Amino acid sequence: MSQSFFKIFISTIWFCFIFLIQSSINAQDIEANFIFLDKTKIDKAKIPEFKHFKDTLAIQNYISRKLNNLKREGYYASSVDSVKKTKASLLVYIHLGNYYQGIEVQIDSTFEYELRKTNSAYLKRTLKYIDVDAENQKLIAYFNQNGYPKAKVKLDSLSVDDKSLKLKLKIDRGPNVIYGSIQNEGNLKLSESFLQGYFSVKPGRNYNQKLIDKLNAMYAGLSMAKRVSSAKIILNDDKVDLILNLDKINNNRFDGILGVLPNDKTTGKTVLTGEVNVYLQNIFKQSDEWLFRWKKLESSSQELNLKLTVPYLFKTKLGTSGQLDLLKQDTSYLNTSSKVALQMYWSGQNYWGINFQNKSSATLIPDSLLPNNLGAYSYNSYGLVNYYRTTNRFFNPQKGLIWEWSINAGYKQRTDILEKQLQTELIHSVEYYVPILKNSVLLLKSESSWLWSDSFMLNELSRIGGLKHLRGFMEYSIYASSYSIATVEYRFLFDQYSAIYAFADMAWVEKKLDVYAFDYPIGVGIGIFFKTKAGLFTISYALGQQKNDPMQIKNAKIHFGYESRF
Repeated sequence: MSQSFFKIFISTIWFCFIFLIQSSINAQDIEANFIFLDKTKIDKAKIPEFKHFKDTLAIQNYISRKLNNLKREGYYASSVDSVKKTKASLLVYIHLGNYYQGIEVQIDSTFEYELRKTNSAYLKRTLKYIDVDAENQKLIAYFNQNGYPKAKVKLDSLSVDDKSLKLKLKIDRGPNVIYGSIQNEGNLKLSESFLQGYFSVKPGRNYNQKLIDKLNAMYAGLSMAKRVSSAKIILNDDKVDLILNLDKINNNRFDGILGVLPNDKTTGKTVLTGEVNVYLQNIFKQSDEWLFRWKKLESSSQELNLKLTVPYLFKTKLGTSGQLDLLKQDTSYLNTSSKVALQMYWSGQNYWGINFQNKSSATLIPDSLLPNNLGAYSYNSYGLVNYYRTTNRFFNPQKGLIWEWSINAGYKQRTDILEKQLQTELIHSVEYYVPILKNSVLLLKSESSWLWSDSFMLNELSRIGGLKHLRGFMEYSIYASSYSIATVEYRFLFDQYSAIYAFADMAWVEKKLDVYAFDYPIGVGIGIFFKTKAGLFTISYALGQQKNDPMQIKNAKIHFGYESRF
């Protein structure tokens, strides 16, 4: 009753709009004459007697705005009475109705808490104007998110006197509803512990409609899951059971990269480099991730990376991860890095985390032969990390953002210096995928690393270059105490697993050793990746340019990649 009283003009406007479309669909520069049935109130109405409009939609929007203004001024019953069409113009008859000084709202005082939580306009009790429907929806939404999915707010009575309208509203929360269970009837095996933690659906917790509305978005955070159908919401008298239908995606991966690097600076011959990656997921049915990576960088240098991540432990938002990295650089040194972290997930796979990290380096050269910029050290630090992802899919996204940063600080102990040195490290990476044309995506990417300390040694600097960081250069061939790489990449997508692309990687590199140095290397190239029954293949061709090393075709870097999913 309240909605029809205060929003009676909506149905009238729609009737007028349909009539106008049918009779004047091709009309241009329409003149509308506004005629007030309450002639003594024309001045207060603040609507001109006539006005020109471009089309019928403009008339509809204009009338809607003006009627809302009239209601705010106290003409709560104002509406369009009728519309007539003449040869020259449209005649719009407007009924103002009586003028009221305000609206008095009566509502059960036991709901004072809910009114304050929603910042309801009903708290003022006497109002100049109020959108009853909007205020009621705010209250209903609050109840729906706090265990009352059947809540109703309705008009109990309406009375009118010479100066005001009096509304009496009745709130019926309905029964309190809690979550019962959450299960997956698809073929993806996920533990109850993970499902309850990831979807925030725990037995005994109050039902939350907002959480149910977010289910589809949360599915996108599961890289190994494919939604077969929408979730089933089984609502009993006081309990809700949630049944998902998620099937497994073959997201376990084995891949390798073969690099052809002509004219090695040491031997002058063509050098083959390689990389092997093994990625396993959901071994514990907990969306856990296992990573094994081995690289052969040069003829006598190798790298090993191991990592394990387990999210949503013990039906909570907590997760943990551990990482071990080893790097042997020819016969010069061996770097070791280990890290343990604790994450707090707030949505999907997005999290904040804290970590402890230990880095150390052992020299493999006799002390008498050590260069000045090389030496053993150890470094213990504590840090903070943040990860945020909104892409529409994990592999080859079409749109969305991937953001990751971490900061670590601690003390470094060098063997050649007695005093400990404070050292801080900041790392960040941002990827932004923008759909620009049909089947085309523009990738804008930035990745940086900054290292602050009183002094540095060669074996503690970051190393960039290669297929993953600054294409067009040999793997890990550029040393940097700080660097920043900006990437622009255009992709034309054939399907989710196939694309041809062109890219430009532009970097700023700073190296603080005995002699300060900086450079602006650039890498450009093209590539393609495509899926076959045997797996996913990648081929890229890139040219690089540095300050003292111009771009030359003979120094082009060609990379071949293969990835098998199972």
